[in-house]
Amino acid sequence: MDIRIIPLSARQQDIANHSFVIRDDRTVTVETVHAEIVVTDPRDVALYVDKFERFASMALAGDAMRTMLEGVRNDFLREQETGWAE
Repeated sequence: MDIRIIPLSARQQDIANHSFVIRDDRTVTVETVHAEIVVTDPRDVALYVDKFERFASMALAGDAMRTMLEGVRNDFLREQETGWAE
């Protein structure tokens, strides 16, 4: 399993308007508020693959991701200790 996180500080080129799952190189499942859509047209599948690759290129993994999460955790704990968030 590979978990990656896109930091809020990353320059956003796109937004995640809805969730999608790339099943293979021929099928994408798109989940909207009211329906699940199965996409099979190669041009449409390519749009989702491209979107995923752009997000993946901005995402942190491994040690860089852990360092970022530790910073978020430490900031949260510091806020809790000082009552700064109130």
